[in-house]
Amino acid sequence: MRILLLVLCFFGLTAQADGPGPNDPETWYKSNYAPLWADQPGNNRDQMLTYYTDIVTTYADDGVVTRTPKDEWLVLDGWIAEGWLTATLQTLKTERLNDSTAVFKASWLDSYTDAPDETSCGWYLAGLVDGRWQFFAYTDIDCETHGLI
Repeated sequence: MRILLLVLCFFGLTAQADGPGPNDPETWYKSNYAPLWADQPGNNRDQMLTYYTDIVTTYADDGVVTRTPKDEWLVLDGWIAEGWLTATLQTLKTERLNDSTAVFKASWLDSYTDAPDETSCGWYLAGLVDGRWQFFAYTDIDCETHGLI
């Protein structure tokens, strides 16, 4: 019986190491997070908020660091009022720093009602909290400098 348990444990661990599992940050970003922005994002705000910790830290180009409650940080209504429609993930670079921390660099194609599409890029820091990834830091980045175009 002990040998059977050891064999089952070994194959279970081996199967997890073979490919991305539910805690693979890149799969999580591409398959779960990005689609929320591409398909009627105005209707997805509550679900989007679950992808962020309670406080989001933003690092601005001028060195200002702000810590904002997630529901105030994610201002979809304001963007939509200004004519923003959707954002489609174009490029994603993921670096897993350790078992519970990942960095993402992403380029997005933003669509607007009365303006041409525009590419924007961001850097995100996420942690694995209670078995699921959540973003806790963000900054805008230059797409070309980071090889996202």
